[in-house]
Amino acid sequence: MQTRTASRERLSAAEWAAIAGALIVTFTAHAIYGANTDARALVLVTADGVLLLGLLCLPQLRAALVARQRVLILPGLLLALTILIGLRPLIPGFGGTASTTSAVLESVKLLGLACAFVAGVALGGRDERARRFLFLWIWMGGLYAAACINVFKVAPTTLGLGQKTLFLDRLTATFISPNSAATLLGMTVVLGVAAALETKRGAADGKRGPSPTAAISLAAAGAAFVALVLTASRAGLMSTLAALVALAVAHAVVNREKLNTRAVLATLGGAIVVGGAIGLGGQLVLGRLVNLNSADRVAILHAHWGAFLQHPWLGWGLGSFDAINKALMTPDSYRYLWNIRAAHNVYVQWLEEVGVVGALPMFAAVAVVLGVIAQGMGVRRSMRSWLRGVLALSLVVLLHGLSDYALQTPSIANAWAMILGVGLAVATGKRPKGIRKSEPETDGLLLTLKKNVPTAPA
Repeated sequence: MQTRTASRERLSAAEWAAIAGALIVTFTAHAIYGANTDARALVLVTADGVLLLGLLCLPQLRAALVARQRVLILPGLLLALTILIGLRPLIPGFGGTASTTSAVLESVKLLGLACAFVAGVALGGRDERARRFLFLWIWMGGLYAAACINVFKVAPTTLGLGQKTLFLDRLTATFISPNSAATLLGMTVVLGVAAALETKRGAADGKRGPSPTAAISLAAAGAAFVALVLTASRAGLMSTLAALVALAVAHAVVNREKLNTRAVLATLGGAIVVGGAIGLGGQLVLGRLVNLNSADRVAILHAHWGAFLQHPWLGWGLGSFDAINKALMTPDSYRYLWNIRAAHNVYVQWLEEVGVVGALPMFAAVAVVLGVIAQGMGVRRSMRSWLRGVLALSLVVLLHGLSDYALQTPSIANAWAMILGVGLAVATGKRPKGIRKSEPETDGLLLTLKKNVPTAPA
């Protein structure tokens, strides 16, 4: 009987080049402060476009997109509707507070995210290519985290080529805010643990055993967790822990695992990593958790929720946040509004800028993609650990978005979009032949949905 390992083929040089290009774009954007200015964001959008064009030149990757064109139609239409609503400041007499320049710029950024997502779909169109991309993403994330820890310990005020003026006692990695760094690090932790949970069949003796790359992935996750603790981001840490719990529960339920030596060792290893991270710098995050003071965040949300209620249906226009924030400033509110560039809640800010009519399609597009990935766990007999990992990673992003603005950082939104694309491609891949039916299945609800998921060659 053909096994999963035996059915794999080596990647071509062109496929390795495609993976390398995607990783270079992703981590270079992180390195330039998350592409946090308009100029840097436009460079990232251009890089995404060039990357996608390069991928389309490769027959294998182009075929993956053609095979999945049906499943891409609905998210594409929903995104187009959001952009259309966001561009209404261009229509005389119909615009909001946003300038036409801001509206166009934010729309271009959304198109860049679309390019990153489609590039991810192309990369994930073959299981082995998706697996290698995700492994390398994790390992680069671990190296990034380790380098940031080293810089923080040796020169804590250093930020890239300059010096930090804020958050001197917290790790910010290559970002301006430690909370943005926390989201990226949390994504790395969760995906690294998902990779470590994956089991494979040995090509030689056919015995099930841990992946030979699991130890490296777990080490990368450990480095990222230590860095996450050093950010002292309360919501970032809690979002990551919640995603890890969800991942562990899903893995145990789906695989019907019982308490065994491997589980005990994994738990002990996790406890050692958590304890070591707290020993290195967890006192600050623990202190911030104990002395929770969210008065300023509540005041910010209250002010911008009120702005949303003034134009609840169509909002003020894409890119209108700064103009709205300035209009909201009073002698009483100046203290907590003067230096913010986001609402500290991605959902409120979307509603504020494009209203219910514009925000719901955006939320629905993300929900459709996550739904396809979830359904894929009931269809695929391989790669399910990766699908769970992508969903758990998304949980980190979505939960942290309730209290912070990491998704307003272009490089983080770009990385998530690309990984979602990979996840969607894997979820809609054809089930490999020769996999034994005795392997554990997902729950019945997901299995009943599998007929509705478009399939394509893996």
